[in-house]
Amino acid sequence: MRKIAQKTGVSHNASYLHFAYKEAVPAAIALEGFRLLSGETVYRSMRFLVCLKSSVMMAIV
Repeated sequence: MRKIAQKTGVSHNASYLHFAYKEAVPAAIALEGFRLLSGETVYRSMRFLVCLKSSVMMAIV
């Protein structure tokens, strides 16, 4: 997380304030990559799955 924060120019704690859990950061990066590579349809499907996983993770916590 520190390396990602350093490369993006934010504090290492900033990602924890923006994302619900640390696994959401690489998921968000992958999601943006899918959006750029495959277009809006696949992006919306993947976004739904990531949001669903986030909701489940928040319910468990």
